[in-house]
Parts: sequence; structure tokens; C-alpha cells
Amino acid sequence: MHAHVLWRYAILLVAAGPLVYYLLAAIAAFRFFSRERTRQIPEFTPPVSILKAVRGTDFATFENYASFWPPELS
Repeated sequence: MHAHVLWRYAILLVAAGPLVYYLLAAIAAFRFFSRERTRQIPEFTPPVSILKAVRGTDFATFENYASFWPPELS
């Protein structure tokens, strides 16, 4: 075999690697999203706390913090 033929096969092999990866990833994604979901969302959802980092003050600080508070509790 000539050297240029070997280079051609080497480049083809290197280029085929990502193609194989993308095909396997597409098959895995299709299998993941096509199956039926068996896990149900629970009825109870616990409350969530929002932690806000505070360092110094700036313009409209109070309004910024108040936006995190529900209107029915203010």
C-alpha cells in the first residue's frame, strides 16, 4: 500500500469516531425518552427556602428583598 492510502484510511478512521459517538448518543437519547415514565410526582411538596447573599446595600435593596416575599404574606 502507498503512504497516501494509509493516510486516507487513518483520516477516515479519525473522522468516523465522532460519527459513531453521535449515533450511539442519539440511540441512547431515543431509548431514554421513548420509554414510559413509571415514577409519579408525589402529592406532597415540601416548602423551599431561598438563600440570598447579602453584602452591603445598593439602590432599591428593600424592593429587591421584598420581591422574594410572597404578596399574601406582606
